[in-house]
Formats: sequence, structure tokens, C-alpha cells
Amino acid sequence: MSLQRVCKLQAASYKLQTASCKLRGYNCHLRHADSRSEELFHMTIELSQCLT
Repeated sequence: MSLQRVCKLQAASYKLQTASCKLRGYNCHLRHADSRSEELFHMTIELSQCLT
């Protein structure tokens, strides 16, 4: 699988996770104690490296 394809898949799953958080009525980025937020934070960093 190409790196670009992996990036696109990561971007899609990140968007889905963020959307589902918003639907449940809270902001992922504020929930630092939550390991899920930590995961999303690291994924965002990876994505920003992918997209540059």
C-alpha cells in the first residue's frame, strides 16, 4: 500500500472519529485525560506531516 493511500485512510478515519465526538456533544481536543484524545492528537501530527 502506498504512503499516500495510508495518509488518505488515516485522514478519513480521523475525520470520522472527530465527527463522532462532536455528535456525542463534546470536543475531542479538550479531553486530554482521555487516551482517545491523545491518539487523535498524535494522528493529527502524523497527518500534518503527510500533507506537507
